[in-house]
Amino acid sequence: MATTLNALISGKTADRTTLQTKVDDGEGARVELSGVIEELDTLGEVKAIRDAALARAAAMVSGSQAAVAPLQGSAPYTSASAAVDAGVIAKGKTDAGMAGIVAAALPLGSPYATYAANLTAADATLADDIADEATKRITLIARRGAIDVRIDTLIGYATSVEARLSQARALLTTATLAARTNSVAAAWWAFHRVKALLGDVSAASATTLVTAVTTACDDYATAYDDWLTARDHLHDALADRAAAADELAQADAQTLAALAAFVG
Repeated sequence: MATTLNALISGKTADRTTLQTKVDDGEGARVELSGVIEELDTLGEVKAIRDAALARAAAMVSGSQAAVAPLQGSAPYTSASAAVDAGVIAKGKTDAGMAGIVAAALPLGSPYATYAANLTAADATLADDIADEATKRITLIARRGAIDVRIDTLIGYATSVEARLSQARALLTTATLAARTNSVAAAWWAFHRVKALLGDVSAASATTLVTAVTTACDDYATAYDDWLTARDHLHDALADRAAAADELAQADAQTLAALAAFVG
């Protein structure tokens, strides 16, 4: 079930409050409380990073927006506006006529606005594809780690089976020696354990753990395929963005040339 960072922090905070009241009940509660506090520290770090990023972005956007009006009222802006208007009038042209040139189709095929919009769309697609590739790459890394965990579990189980067999062999020697010295109780107990251990070894089955390893590998293969697709999309998005930027540069040059020809 999906959750949010704030909800998880709230839950852990509630756990801390609950466990704090149970500390006097024993060491187990103290250990559990310590674990929850560590989790809260980790989540708190993530929250601090998130909050700082959101605050920085908000400050950048609001700061830029707040600077618009002062810039429009500045001497350089008003001076440039007056100079441009005077120049257009001196050429016997109007602002609407100039705008009409900009809105007309260029030799490239479409009006300037089309190429500007294409670059904006390419930037948006590129941003999405960058995020998607990163997400798929992170998932791929996690899937690779899961394989190691599953293999370690499988090998651990196989090692325990080998250990049981080794113990059975040692106890068999013990039972044999005890029987030779007429230590019936020791012989019987050692041999009883031998039979139990050999039964465990015979019944041993790593099927579930083998399946887990296979599943982890299949999950990795799926994640790898997903990442390859995301990587290819990102590669295409980068190429599309570069092409859109190149077309916009051409459109800019052609628009300027058309305006220059219009004003003479």
